[in-house]
Amino acid sequence: MDESEGAGLQEWNNLQEKQTALFAAATTEMEASRLKVRELERELSVWKIAHKVVSNEKDVLVKKASRLEQEIGKWTGDKPLIVALIDGDGHLFTQDLFSAGQAGGRTAATLLREALLGYVADKTPGIANRAEILLTLFWNGKGLKETLMRNNVCTWDEFDGFCHGFNQSTHLFSIVDAGNGKEAADTKIKEHLRLFTHFPQTELVFFGGGHDNGYTSTLTSLETEGLLHKVVLVRGYSDLALEIRHLRLTELSTTGIFMTKKLISSPIKANNKPLPLDFYSKSPSSSSDVMSLTETPGGGTDQLPTSPRKPQRKAAGPKPCNFYYLHPGRCQRRDCRFAHDLTLSDAMIGRMRTAAQKNPCSFANNGKCTDRNCIWGHHCPQGTSCLFQASPAGCRFRGAEMHSKSKQTTSLNDTIDSLGLNSISFGNYHPDDDDDDSIQDYIDY
Repeated sequence: MDESEGAGLQEWNNLQEKQTALFAAATTEMEASRLKVRELERELSVWKIAHKVVSNEKDVLVKKASRLEQEIGKWTGDKPLIVALIDGDGHLFTQDLFSAGQAGGRTAATLLREALLGYVADKTPGIANRAEILLTLFWNGKGLKETLMRNNVCTWDEFDGFCHGFNQSTHLFSIVDAGNGKEAADTKIKEHLRLFTHFPQTELVFFGGGHDNGYTSTLTSLETEGLLHKVVLVRGYSDLALEIRHLRLTELSTTGIFMTKKLISSPIKANNKPLPLDFYSKSPSSSSDVMSLTETPGGGTDQLPTSPRKPQRKAAGPKPCNFYYLHPGRCQRRDCRFAHDLTLSDAMIGRMRTAAQKNPCSFANNGKCTDRNCIWGHHCPQGTSCLFQASPAGCRFRGAEMHSKSKQTTSLNDTIDSLGLNSISFGNYHPDDDDDDSIQDYIDY
């Protein structure tokens, strides 16, 4: 074999070795790729399963979202809600409205509706024509009625007529009598305020309670939740409660609808001032033993000069509470400043009752006393013999039936009554009066 043939054979062997190495490398790489493909196929299978699960969950969520959107659409669609919550014990309508009776109630409702819609039209004009207005006024009806009557704001029938006119004026306007006690109306207003501000369809809540710091905690909670922007303060009295003033609420002025000043006093001033302890210790034996009080034209009493020979005695400690000892319902005032723990004899209580009946019941004077156990007088002690009916000042017993009975007894006290004097110095406090703060907001007992 020559040299050229040997070189060619060597080159052939080299090429064959390279080819073998190349095939081996390709085979190894192919096997690795095959293993990787299998692994990727397994991962793909897992991802396909996960995708299917997520896709199913998505379909469920989309359906739920669609249903929720439909529900929200029902609430927030064509009829946005405007709510007004008014504390009627602190927002008194003007005397002109109350005294107009049923017509006054309708006028008050119309004025309130116009004021609310005017505010909405200015702030959010797009909803003014579509909004539903729900207005609820909460008050202690009986206590308010009696207070207004004492202050000569309106009569019993005018107040009832006002309520009927207001309730009948608009389907969504109503007056709720929350009953006695400050918390009765306050609690209802607080819960309504909390409830309606959370409704998505509620655009605004007009709140009439700026006179009372008791609402501060509820309003502060709404501020924390980011809902206070929905609340608009309806002004009644010109003065706001200090803590509510600090909240800087947007305000709606209601000029000519509500009284701007609290009622301070009344012609017939109600109180529970008891008899002096001297009265319980003995019966009067002479005119000098009787407290010298004379009736004033306003229904109160003025002190007359007493005998210089008999100095006035002052009772030590609180005096007996008239209603605790005379009325079967007892005294229900938790803050009563008069005594409930004295031991009184039957004779003392009898003298208390006799003295109380010599003072006319203010509600019987108006023909409206409904308390069968009323401790005050429903008939003049002088009966048909009373001479003061014809006098310019008239008799303190003014009711139509208060002189229908004949005079039954003649005593020193009866004589004093006929002269316009009183042996006791308290007004015509009625057993049903409630000494809660909501009434004291506008009447000084």
